[in-house]
Amino acid sequence: RASIVKWHTSTQAAFDAIPDWQGEPPTGVSFFTDGSAAWIQDERRASAAIIRIVHTAQGDRFGGFRCFTTPADGHAPYAEAAAIFAATLWTVQMCEVFPTSSTWLVQFHFDCMFAGMAAKGCWSVRAHAQMQHFTRSLVHCLEARYAIQIGWFHVPAHTGHPWNEAADAAAWAAVSQWIPCATIEVLLHPLGGEHSMMAWLWLLEYAEHGHPAFPAVHGGIMNVNV
Repeated sequence: RASIVKWHTSTQAAFDAIPDWQGEPPTGVSFFTDGSAAWIQDERRASAAIIRIVHTAQGDRFGGFRCFTTPADGHAPYAEAAAIFAATLWTVQMCEVFPTSSTWLVQFHFDCMFAGMAAKGCWSVRAHAQMQHFTRSLVHCLEARYAIQIGWFHVPAHTGHPWNEAADAAAWAAVSQWIPCATIEVLLHPLGGEHSMMAWLWLLEYAEHGHPAFPAVHGGIMNVNV
């Protein structure tokens, strides 16, 4: 809850009503994503931000936030898409730690329809194709590997929703360089760029788990009946 971030009044009120997450077993998790871009001191900057709310049997907990700088020429829509991409990776990290993740409902909240609907798989968008490709691949892999339920929710921007406003405030703090943050390339680069095999991980997961609708894997070789 970095004080250097200029939180919205609705967010400050929400902070008063929700404790920080101390590692209690999650029953679900909600991510609120946003992106910002602006000209500041004759330089264009853009950033993505994610707010995490962890649901537990004892109630909701504030699970922190993460920010990433994004290429300035990508503008705000790219930053919005990058935020959802980073949130999916954060979900993978949580699922690897908690074996109960198959019982979770993971919710992604967004105010940018372009980014959210493309990540959900409902819109086909040509812009920022690689980012969209990585995010959809991760979503497929999340469903296949961890059997989690995923919900997608549009939250209108600047309507006073405490956690949407929090994501907006964090993204703006990153754009303004009030808080340190890594570049989104730190997450993108290890995935292999345009030649990534990540798009097929969901198929491999289903096959290795013996799903009857997918080819079987024997001795490391996928067998397809034709």
